[in-house]
Amino acid sequence: MHWREPTSQFPSLRAGDVHVWRIELGRSTDEVRALEPILSDSERSRADRFVVDSAREDYVVARASLRRLLGGYLEKEPSTIAIHLSEDGKPHLANSLNISDIRFNLSHSGGLCLVAVSGRREVGIDVEKLRRDVDFGGLAAKYFAPAERDQIIALAGESQMLAFFRCWTRKEAYVKAHGHGLRIPLDRFVVSITGDSPEVLDSPDSDRWELHSLSPGGDFVGCLVVERPVKELYFFTQR
Repeated sequence: MHWREPTSQFPSLRAGDVHVWRIELGRSTDEVRALEPILSDSERSRADRFVVDSAREDYVVARASLRRLLGGYLEKEPSTIAIHLSEDGKPHLANSLNISDIRFNLSHSGGLCLVAVSGRREVGIDVEKLRRDVDFGGLAAKYFAPAERDQIIALAGESQMLAFFRCWTRKEAYVKAHGHGLRIPLDRFVVSITGDSPEVLDSPDSDRWELHSLSPGGDFVGCLVVERPVKELYFFTQR
């Protein structure tokens, strides 16, 4: 996996392609304020509900970055792009805008954002910053399938932490790709928890999806789940 800066020309998106964008969210206060006008009224209202300043700033930068990316693909001003939510909360473009049938998904954690944009393929993405102050065994027992739980509980230290977050991001990306939110319990399907490739997804519709572990760098793990068939995956960075 090689993250690269796009050329001066915005990358084109073919049907079946997936572009994954890596965005560092740290910005100065002035930069965050300059990005706020890009957001919709509802996004600004949500931003204002954050109690912690850093969380609010990360949200503003992540949403503004998403709008800038979509604006590049659609060749429109970012602030004019209408983003709607499905009944289960999955974001999508207004039909009137989306003549190219672009699908997208976003996740951010600990100052890092990943955005997946695909041509005519459902997509889900998740990123998590590794944390050691987590009850890995307890959470695995509560949310994961028995096979996953048993593997995680049998591990210790760094191995247990990595296995837990690999499992978590893979499950979250799958659920987000579906777009049905909590209507898909996390213990009703199984993912592999090792760093080996290819990654395994065992679900009633596993033949519909490709699962790709992501290496965003630093103390982060991530996962992309995308609807088959996929032509090419591209990995970009954005400032």
